Amino acid sequence: MRPILGPQARRMANTLGSIVLSLILAFVVWAGAISAENPSVTQAFRQPLAIQVRNQPDGTVLVNRLDTTVQVRLNAPQDVWNILSSSDIEAYIDLSQAPIGEEIQLPVVVQVKRNGVRLIERTPALTTVRLEHLVAKMVPVRINVIDSAPLGYVTRDPVATPAEVEVSGPQPAVERVTQVGVDVWLRGTTESIDRDLAPSPLSEDALPITGVTVTPTMVNVKIELAQRANWEPSVPVRVNLVGEVAALYSVSNITVTPSRVTLLGLPDSLQQLEGYISTEPIEISGATESVTRRVNLLLPPGVTVVPDSPEASQTVEVLIEVVPITSGRTMEAPVQAQGLAPGFEASFSPEAVDVVLSGPLAQLQNLVPDDIEIRVNLVDLAPGTHRLTPTVVVPAGIELKGVLPESVEVQITAVEPAEPAATVAPG
Repeated sequence: MRPILGPQARRMANTLGSIVLSLILAFVVWAGAISAENPSVTQAFRQPLAIQVRNQPDGTVLVNRLDTTVQVRLNAPQDVWNILSSSDIEAYIDLSQAPIGEEIQLPVVVQVKRNGVRLIERTPALTTVRLEHLVAKMVPVRINVIDSAPLGYVTRDPVATPAEVEVSGPQPAVERVTQVGVDVWLRGTTESIDRDLAPSPLSEDALPITGVTVTPTMVNVKIELAQRANWEPSVPVRVNLVGEVAALYSVSNITVTPSRVTLLGLPDSLQQLEGYISTEPIEISGATESVTRRVNLLLPPGVTVVPDSPEASQTVEVLIEVVPITSGRTMEAPVQAQGLAPGFEASFSPEAVDVVLSGPLAQLQNLVPDDIEIRVNLVDLAPGTHRLTPTVVVPAGIELKGVLPESVEVQITAVEPAEPAATVAPG
């Protein structure tokens, strides 16, 4: 049976119930007020989060990873959003149970460390990864000489230091590597090679392999170049000029093509060379312009130019550039009026100016003042005094360096009309 409460107990129970109901109503009102002032907001975090890797088994390497970041949507009060940072959120994948050598999808775990924040959504929720065993092995260094040594030289066997390097990385990729290659270009050098070069991992078919690491990253390559017997490489060509160019002219440059040749011959004949090979004489007496000639080389008996091509290899092309000797000259020339209107006359101060000229000495020596025009433009100028800059015209081939003074004063005046002559009546 239920106990029968007395009147006093019932009054106390009713009072207690009223107090509890009042507290509940007060809390609801307070929570509503707080929610109105600080509403809960659901939105995407302002930046993607980096997906960390945890519990990766020892001796493995992650060779395939589809996603490196995750975008999250969160729910949090507005005041929490104002202070929420990426350090409050962690995203990771757990590799502790991932199989070796197989692609697997793993969940992207997102943990929020700040109170009052709930994870609503993460994109992607799953990501694909593949683990492989991390292995290493030693492979030989192969040197590939791309081009050939210059004529008259041979290359000795190239040497790499170290001769072997370590290749490490995912097991499938490392197993495909049988060597590392180093490409060397001689590019016409006549000196031995000593270079540090980066080796590239290669398959048995010399195809490049990616995703592996080579240690050390650089190897030293030495290739010795030796001169062939009975060969004399890179012998300079000396041009044999006869006579002198015309007076007041000079030779400014001589170009020989080719400027050096490789000779093949008997050792005794090669030893008699004076360090160069001469051309046959080229006559330049009285030349006033450049001279171009294809001439023979004066080769000692038993010596020939390599390659042995009688049509071209035994000759060279010579360009002798002949130019006038340049000098400078200052000369005086009169000032001339240009465009002066009828009925006016002009006087200049000074009446002549000095011009500074540069050009071929022969041409400068023959110049006279009348060859230089000093013009002052007087078109539409009113009577009076004016200061004007003259225009200077010099002959072709001559360069104007300056005018002294740079401007002249001109006085323009009207010309008085002449009085008519008196007429005498006949007597």
